[in-house]
Amino acid sequence: MNALINLFTPDCIALDIPAKSRADAFAAAGELFSKQTGIAANSVVEFLNAREDLGSTALGAGVAIPHAWSG
Repeated sequence: MNALINLFTPDCIALDIPAKSRADAFAAAGELFSKQTGIAANSVVEFLNAREDLGSTALGAGVAIPHAWSG
């Protein structure tokens, strides 16, 4: 759990991203995550899309918890 606490610092959270599509949201997430980790933004987007292809991470009402696994 401590690893998650270190990931969710205020500079790692972006609110009010003007995404009009999943692609826009994933691009914004890729850029943010890339700045924090050094992983290429396009790789982040590829991992997110691959995970989403397995099944939606949407919870409803415009809320989702996109996540990926590279292992």
